[in-house]
Amino acid sequence: MPHLYETQLVRSGDVEIAYQVVGDGPIDVVYVVSNTPIDLVWDLPQFARNLSRLASFSRLTLLDLRGFGSSEHLSGKNLPAMQAWMDDILAVMDAVGCQRAGLLATSESGLPAMLLAASHPERVTALALINCYARYTRSPEQPWGMPADALERYIQITAAPGGWGSGGDLASV
Repeated sequence: MPHLYETQLVRSGDVEIAYQVVGDGPIDVVYVVSNTPIDLVWDLPQFARNLSRLASFSRLTLLDLRGFGSSEHLSGKNLPAMQAWMDDILAVMDAVGCQRAGLLATSESGLPAMLLAASHPERVTALALINCYARYTRSPEQPWGMPADALERYIQITAAPGGWGSGGDLASV
């Protein structure tokens, strides 16, 4: 299903962040997408149906954080601090004129969404987290996290030229 939603760019610090706005409902929902670039989510029928449902009652803003999807790519050795990802969300909200929004986040995008909700509660009306985690690696408090050796393999594979987005990172887990 082809989409008609234009991907736009906004500067957040020294990188460009990709976002789309869909719908014109009375409430704002900001969806911090992870794992699938916003330019491709509309090609996945179930994903597109869910997004269309959200946009039926809201102004839905989708974004890819720096280093992900359609936003500016980063070196695997130059990953940002969590605050930079939070700032990416704020930059997109400011670009679309959104003062307050419900945040929807999945997987690793939950971390900056949680930080935003805690740091700027006046900008967040709700926080919905799907398959998120407070910590990526295994610890005594989170024994289901990624083992340290698997994380090291993941970093080596994704930091190598041509590693990010190649699917090679799947072999690391």
